[in-house]
Amino acid sequence: MIWLVLLFALLLVPTNGRGLPPYLFIAVLAVLFFLKKSNISQLKLEKKNRFLLYYAVVYVSSLFLHFYSGSIKVAASFCAYFILSPFIVNGIVKTKREFNRVISFIVAAFTVYSVFGIIECLTAFNIFDVIFGRSGDALWGAVGMTRYGFYLSYGSLRIMHNNATLMCMIWAIAAYQLCNARKRRPFWTLCWVVIGAYDIMMMSRMIIFTAPILQLIIFRKRGSKWLTKRVFIIAVVVLLIVFVSGTDVLSTVWNTMGGLFAPIIDEFFGTSLKARFGSSLGGSGERFDLWGWIFDAVKGNLLFGKGFTDTWSTTISGQNYLGQTWYRTKTSIEVQWLNRLYRTGLYGLSGFIVFQIGSIKRTWKEKVRCFENKVTFQFVMKWLTVFYFFHLFGIAAAEELNIYYFLLAIYMCYVNICKKEAQTAIVYQPESYRDMHSMKQEKKHHGKKNGLRRLKL
Repeated sequence: MIWLVLLFALLLVPTNGRGLPPYLFIAVLAVLFFLKKSNISQLKLEKKNRFLLYYAVVYVSSLFLHFYSGSIKVAASFCAYFILSPFIVNGIVKTKREFNRVISFIVAAFTVYSVFGIIECLTAFNIFDVIFGRSGDALWGAVGMTRYGFYLSYGSLRIMHNNATLMCMIWAIAAYQLCNARKRRPFWTLCWVVIGAYDIMMMSRMIIFTAPILQLIIFRKRGSKWLTKRVFIIAVVVLLIVFVSGTDVLSTVWNTMGGLFAPIIDEFFGTSLKARFGSSLGGSGERFDLWGWIFDAVKGNLLFGKGFTDTWSTTISGQNYLGQTWYRTKTSIEVQWLNRLYRTGLYGLSGFIVFQIGSIKRTWKEKVRCFENKVTFQFVMKWLTVFYFFHLFGIAAAEELNIYYFLLAIYMCYVNICKKEAQTAIVYQPESYRDMHSMKQEKKHHGKKNGLRRLKL
């Protein structure tokens, strides 16, 4: 497991910290791994994984079509995270036991990550900033801001929203581990609670809405009785709290949730709910208007985009809950599809669309005889994939995309393991069954003969 531990640690190293960039260490680790394990023969690409090749070629070629000072660095980083990292995983995870150990390690490691994240939500202390010397321009612009009393935590990533999206994926993996745990269930329950608490405490409104739905889908698969029992317990606890505390608590909760989501509803439907709740929060980053702005900005360069160094900006205005008018310049493109379209045009966007379609096909349509009973890793990955790609309509992908590459590689190992298990069941079990059956018949036959001999004697 040492190779996996090292790789996982490098995946969580901030890309905007001091020292050598982590992708260089991943490249060195990959070279050492293949030399040590003699796994060069694994560098093969199955036909059904050709979508990965198309995505890689399109993305790297786009970097050189719009060549700039950072093109080689970004291309090398992409190759490390997208190509070398999955090949290391493929060389490690070959059996059911290794797969279970990898999943257990991921959940346990991210539980520790979540503990530090919860500390950051409560105190604004980010341990990754201290260890890797991140400060000034390397930090997110909203560092130190709070939302309903919690600091916006970004962990080892650059932006809180991407960190929340990452933890939404990991929370789904923790749910899978909990549903299939046969030993140490209290420990895995605690891990699931800690990871989920951190994901919600980041106060990303999209994640607060989608993450519980993803969890509900997973646990519904576990069994209606199992789910109903726990939902009933939670409902009883909530009702008791409201009953003991009075209606003021319920009113406070209602106003808090309304103030959180009302700005998003106002942005999409033109309503004025935000004023009713007295919310001072903004909308969802003008995601709805962003589509029109970006299409207007890129229509002259629709095929190949405007490159990676071009800066898009527009001036927007609005009114706060006191009725005061404000103006600001917007430069961020928080929708991944629009970000790729603006930077690389339809050519680059086609690569990302093919990657998404291919990933969904691999996770949804792959015929796998799984070794789990109800909540299979395939089931979790297919819904995790759908929810992650849905989140990319609200954020521009960053380091969490590298973790998705990592999880997708684990899933492909899982598929191979399941197929080997199925082949073993089909090919070897009948023969062994026949052997055992014939041995029983032979014993029975010899027993009768020996009994006759004893009688004769």
